Amino acid sequence: MRAQPKHTVRKYSNRRQVRADGHAEIGANDIGSGDALKDAKIAVVDDNDRTRQWLTSTLRNQGANVEPFAAPLPVCKYVRTVDVDLVVLDIELLGVDGIDVMKDWRRDRVPFHVIAISRYDYSELARHNGAFEFLQKPFTAKQLVQASTKAYYSRWRGEVISLPLEARKDVSAPGAGSGRSIWARLKAAFPKLAEDSVVVGLVEILRKRLFG
Repeated sequence: MRAQPKHTVRKYSNRRQVRADGHAEIGANDIGSGDALKDAKIAVVDDNDRTRQWLTSTLRNQGANVEPFAAPLPVCKYVRTVDVDLVVLDIELLGVDGIDVMKDWRRDRVPFHVIAISRYDYSELARHNGAFEFLQKPFTAKQLVQASTKAYYSRWRGEVISLPLEARKDVSAPGAGSGRSIWARLKAAFPKLAEDSVVVGLVEILRKRLFG
């Protein structure tokens, strides 16, 4: 396991949290509120209180439902019971190696994406062990939101693509570009879908976003 850095915070400078060793922990808040992550379910794991609060508030400002955690064990229990879209995971956790956590999740083929974060450049190692994206601290609010939005919508599209073959085998067929044949296959594979107005509305939104 890598040596764990100290997490003592002594001062602020230019809206960036700075550790005792002078390393900036938090980037600038360079983005306003919005709805880029509306209804997304995100878990944030960071043992530094101020960093965790900043990550949580930044994502909530974009409409996400965020659950903050100071340690990986509670979040591991949480993701077993809640269908989360994304986990923002600090690799340098006190007493725990975030890479090992990602290895376990990768082995279990978890359905959510992971954005790994650290003040050290573990980008290659993180992606090799299943991270969708890696952000090196200090990163800005805009960088966090952009990475989270990309991961969220990637997972959303992935769920549609991973439906049973009967529900998607016409995707590449002539005329499939309108999305009509895809919806027809979905209804054929799941008859009750057509009776659920919420599902119908979501599929229509998806069709418009993917096919215009």
